[in-house]
Amino acid sequence: MMTAILMSILSGFLCTLIAAGKGRSILVWFVIGFFFSLFALVIIICLPDLHAENAARTARQMEVSDLRELLKQERMKNEELQRLVAQQPDAHDGK
Repeated sequence: MMTAILMSILSGFLCTLIAAGKGRSILVWFVIGFFFSLFALVIIICLPDLHAENAARTARQMEVSDLRELLKQERMKNEELQRLVAQQPDAHDGK
């Protein structure tokens, strides 16, 4: 009986260490690890790292923001070019 409780505490502690490294709730994973031992360890090891996912999401958002700004600048250039071309007389205008 005492060995089972010690193993459950150890499993909960290991789940906590892994969960902290992956940006997940340590309290939740301690409880899950305590009650589900080896199964919980396998699950937490297989789950993706939230820190890496958040960093990738932030990088994508910054890239989208940069591309939108670039597109805005290109539209402004295009509108200015169209305005200048519209002001110049054509060959058939006779000027």
